[in-house]
Amino acid sequence: MFTKIEGILLTQLINDAIDLSRDELQQPKNVNDKEKLETQLIQLVSCFNKIKHDLQKLQPSSDGNASKYKILIVDDVESMRVVTTSMLRKLGFEYIKEANSAESALIKLKKAVAENDKFDIVITDWEMDGKSGLDLLREIRLDANMLETAVYILTGHGEQSHILKAINAGVTGYILKPLNFQIFSQKLSAYLPKKNTEMT
Repeated sequence: MFTKIEGILLTQLINDAIDLSRDELQQPKNVNDKEKLETQLIQLVSCFNKIKHDLQKLQPSSDGNASKYKILIVDDVESMRVVTTSMLRKLGFEYIKEANSAESALIKLKKAVAENDKFDIVITDWEMDGKSGLDLLREIRLDANMLETAVYILTGHGEQSHILKAINAGVTGYILKPLNFQIFSQKLSAYLPKKNTEMT
């Protein structure tokens, strides 16, 4: 484990590396280079977010006020959006928006960036018509304006190969369906007051 000062230095170094990687991505020498540079950028952003997450744990003043976070739920099944929203409200989250596809989610995310009112958390289904949740995750990770957006993927697949794909794409968390309130609250515990993470 690193100290708070070491963590801050690490995030600054990784942020510089992210900027360099983005610059290189603007002028790739060939298609293979572009793919490698995108993978490298996603890994750097993932490291950046993990260190930032660990730094938040080192700050005792953080009260985990769920109501201050903006969440976007992305699922092409309306009943799943209703269930997810219900659980989030029970946990204390208040600002919750929905999208029925990865494509519409990207429009909402980019609009929020343009209005300087970014989403803090995206909870997306993996398998949807059109772009998948994994495609959405990759696009978020490659967008400089969404560097710190937390992305959780919901899926019915618990195979290690599936989980590794999500990790390699820079996922914040992986939540298995069917949704279980206790597990859901544990996954989102970094954003919650302690009393809420102990609800049954």
